[in-house]
Amino acid sequence: MLARFPVVVSPFGTLIRQSAENVLTTFGAQALSSLIETLSVSLGHALALHNDVVWFVPSSVVEHDIALKLLARLPMPFVGADEPIA
Repeated sequence: MLARFPVVVSPFGTLIRQSAENVLTTFGAQALSSLIETLSVSLGHALALHNDVVWFVPSSVVEHDIALKLLARLPMPFVGADEPIA
C-alpha cells in the first residue's frame, strides 16, 4: 500500500530515517518508487499538507496539525521505534 504514495524521509544516517526504515522493514515494504529525502521540516510539512504523501517525522513536529485534523497519523501495529513518528 505504501508504494502508492510518495514517502518523505530524512537523509540516510539520521535517527528518524533509521526509525522509518525499521517501520518499512517491519511492514515488508519493498523498494519504494517515490522517495523524497529532506531535512527541511518546512518542505516536509508543505508536501504533507498539499499532497498525499507519507511523511516520517517526529510526532512532536505535527501534533498541532493532527489535533486540527490537517494531517493524520497512520496506525502503527507495534511500538519500539527509536524516535516517535507520525
